[in-house]
Amino acid sequence: MKQEGCWRSALTLNANQTDSYSHPSFQISTYWVNMKLDIKKQGDTFKPGLPYNVFVALKQMDDTPVKASVPQKVQVTAFYECPFNIPTEEKFVDLDDQGTAVIALLPPLNCTSAEIEALYGLSDNHIRDSLKVEAGESPSNSFLQLVADNEGAVDVGKTLSFLVKATENVGMMTYQVMSRGSIVLSKEISVNSDHTTISFTATNDMAPNSRLIVYAIRPSNQEILVDATDFKVDGLFRNNVTLSIDKNSVEPGDSVSFKVTADPYSYVGLLAVDQSVLLLKSGNHITSQLVGSGFFS
Repeated sequence: MKQEGCWRSALTLNANQTDSYSHPSFQISTYWVNMKLDIKKQGDTFKPGLPYNVFVALKQMDDTPVKASVPQKVQVTAFYECPFNIPTEEKFVDLDDQGTAVIALLPPLNCTSAEIEALYGLSDNHIRDSLKVEAGESPSNSFLQLVADNEGAVDVGKTLSFLVKATENVGMMTYQVMSRGSIVLSKEISVNSDHTTISFTATNDMAPNSRLIVYAIRPSNQEILVDATDFKVDGLFRNNVTLSIDKNSVEPGDSVSFKVTADPYSYVGLLAVDQSVLLLKSGNHITSQLVGSGFFS
């Protein structure tokens, strides 16, 4: 049986041992190419008139990166479904040393869906992958997009910056930061443009996870244009607790001294666990990662 990029066969093995028979069977796949192409979308929907990213990865069949000697240029074509025509957007992209690339597309303002195809190799022996994504819905065909200027977690006291784009000029805009179920920051700003930058300082109240929500109201029909994004802040624990020990190795019966430092009047608990218990199963201790994972915006 031939599938996309491979031949799949079923093999049956008959064995005779002490007058008994067994009939195990299994399948193996034989690929006619040694690479595959994956394309993934940024989100379930795109906003017409605003940038939309897709992620392309060229891999070997075992999901390892392709060799550096392999030519790494991919053709990406977007077919946009519009009311009266089907415009296309075509790009030739150079992949990085890991065989990946992020491609920024710009869907037309009036399109309703897009089929995005990635192609690698010659026309008679190529590798391809494709996906389809629908456009977001708006009565006025107006949208707002929020993009973070930084990646990863930031430290408390650092400045966070976000770029806001709209498909039309916006007069006033409101942004709010939510963390641990509460609004920790709210502000209204004057824009009078189709883009602006929002900046604020990261605080302990925003740790470890926060969500930035930005919205504007169209005066003509009172439609709310909104977008949101999540970000991380390092600084959940304000009390810097440290623990040290005076000996790295002791015999049974020897005394051991521990030194704990923390803020004044802190309540500190110590737990001693036998090594054999740790070998049985992990995940039973309270860690900073476990505490942080319990907080959601």
